[in-house]
Amino acid sequence: MVTSGPRPHRVAWGFLDLAEGGAQRATLLTLRHLSRQRFDPALLLARGGGALEARALAAGVPVVRCGRLERPWDAGAIAALAGALASLVPAALEVPLYSRASPYLRLAARRAGVPLVIAHEWERGAPPTWPRRLADRLLRPGTRFVAASDFHARRLIAAGAAPGRVEVVRNGIEVERYATGARGATRVALGVPPAAPLLLTPARLHPAKGHRDLIAALAEVRRARPEATLLLAGEGPERGALAALARGLGQASAVRFLGHREDLPDLLAAADLVVLPSLAEGLPAALLEALAAGRAAVATEVGGVPEAVTDGREGRLVPAGAPAALASAILELLAAPDRRAALGEAGQARVRGEFAIAPATRRYESVLGGWLEEVAARRRERAA
Repeated sequence: MVTSGPRPHRVAWGFLDLAEGGAQRATLLTLRHLSRQRFDPALLLARGGGALEARALAAGVPVVRCGRLERPWDAGAIAALAGALASLVPAALEVPLYSRASPYLRLAARRAGVPLVIAHEWERGAPPTWPRRLADRLLRPGTRFVAASDFHARRLIAAGAAPGRVEVVRNGIEVERYATGARGATRVALGVPPAAPLLLTPARLHPAKGHRDLIAALAEVRRARPEATLLLAGEGPERGALAALARGLGQASAVRFLGHREDLPDLLAAADLVVLPSLAEGLPAALLEALAAGRAAVATEVGGVPEAVTDGREGRLVPAGAPAALASAILELLAAPDRRAALGEAGQARVRGEFAIAPATRRYESVLGGWLEEVAARRRERAA
């Protein structure tokens, strides 16, 4: 007689939508590597849509759209989301803590009787409003937390989360994918001369990403290196304002808006430096991908960034909101190709050793599986 093993746990991941964003990208990558013997994933979108939805479907992850939260306040969304959760019958729901949809999804999970609710703290783009702080405080007792870095774990605990309900799970990436880009052919396709300094910032065009500081820094960089070009890979609400700023500073010809790109390994290979001027960050996958490609990085010392880059070892760290410091670090590394190469090699070795997707996913599975076992044990105790 053939016996089957235990059924996998149905787990839902909730988002507002699947627009291009670090949390969405990191989650989809994890779901691609998640053990289907242990977990049966689904995506619940409070509103729906987004550039990454096709990627989720291609990975075989079912997507449920609810079409809510089109307005600033949508009390009816809680009942609609609870109904969707009741039909999915998940053992757990995970949501990004910072998301606008998070309070709605967590309240809906409580209404639908979802046994385990997890809030994943990557980073907030802006400080939360007082109603949001109140909602998070009220929902905290029924929530477990995954933190993207030690920095975020400390912040969660300082805000009132019980230490035993917080676990750190750092992002992982497919390291080898980013080490295979075509430098020369990509520069030709972009129309960039072989020796021209090329800076790349792969990030959503959002105020929290600090692009304005970078464009201001670029004006200083080009006084010394007038042939320097900046590539901005990503879409977002800041595009018009950033283009206007570049024009106002006389840098329009040096700033290239590439939009959403799927050829990031090639763009990384073509670049001399990757620059992440963020005002707030989690543990950015874009930084890990740059290091995996062997590219030195100049980044701001925010959030979990110092847990991936040590200043002077894998790149340069500068204060956030300081264009002059950003320009100085960029010029320093543009003038020292041998040092850039050494920093890139050190970064590549660190990412391979600490941030590969397979061990990162196994760590996540261990945390999720452990919490599910705790919840099941408590239920058995109550039933006894």
